[in-house]
Amino acid sequence: MDAGRQVRLCVGVGVLMMAIALPGVALAASVPEILTGPTISGTPRVDAVLTATATWRGDPTPTPAWAWLPCARSNGSCDVIAGATSTTYRLTAADLGSVLRVRLRVTNSQGFDEERSGPTAVVTAAVPTPTPTPTPTPTATPTAAPTATASPSATASPTVTASPSVTATPVVTATPTARVTPEPTVVGSSAVQGASVAPVGAPTPQSAAPRLLRPFPVVRIKGVLTPRGARVTLLSVRAPRGARVSVVCRGGGCPVRTFEAAKSTGRLRPFERELPAGTRLQIRVTRAGFIGKSTLIVIRRQLAPKRTDRCLPPGAKRAVRCPAG
Repeated sequence: MDAGRQVRLCVGVGVLMMAIALPGVALAASVPEILTGPTISGTPRVDAVLTATATWRGDPTPTPAWAWLPCARSNGSCDVIAGATSTTYRLTAADLGSVLRVRLRVTNSQGFDEERSGPTAVVTAAVPTPTPTPTPTPTATPTAAPTATASPSATASPTVTASPSVTATPVVTATPTARVTPEPTVVGSSAVQGASVAPVGAPTPQSAAPRLLRPFPVVRIKGVLTPRGARVTLLSVRAPRGARVSVVCRGGGCPVRTFEAAKSTGRLRPFERELPAGTRLQIRVTRAGFIGKSTLIVIRRQLAPKRTDRCLPPGAKRAVRCPAG
């Protein structure tokens, strides 16, 4: 009986230790998640410093990666400023007239999460500080000295020699030029006739530049890293009504080669799955007569997907940098 109790006691202790250890293991790994932000504080002015803040969680502790993005418009696509990878950024003259966003990507061995901040106000010029300029004003006093030399101005009497200008009387011969003036007036009349034809052939109203889609489309991706690539848990598009959303997939792990969404806003569910490294997703949001959006997502091994956002002019096959303004 004592031996049996000892065996049961040892087994019970072993099960208890496993029960204590296993929950710790289960809770040790979690996908990163951005809880708040990112947000930007500071005055958007040349030479001023902007600061980005955010909170996140995950286990192992996620590694944050910051990127500052200058955007031509508050709802347009953005570029990435090379070397701007910290939580602070000093604005330069190159940022004048644009708006700034910040992108945060947190990554650990279990996956990644990515969010962008809202746009700042338009970046303005630095406040000028050349206040010492009033000091040169005393130099005006020496200028009064030369005024005494105004006496030579009496030599203006030679201007009486303007009498020869009486010879300008031949200018009266300009009268024949008055006879010539009717001829250019005839030319002017023909020019008027030509001008009346000009607006007919000038297609100025049709040369207006196309406008950006409003609100500008937003593409969001979220997922978990895998040994072979990434498992996408969310891939969605938000675009204005009437826009066309299409996806072209290249690579060995594509579930479908081409896909067209039924609605302009929603999830692209065929691609919410595990995708191997090298898979390329080209997401295009277009609408006739408007500048649309092109987002290229490249799945990488042991790295968060690489993403490139550009604009699509009406009818164009190749994406370009979005226009400023």
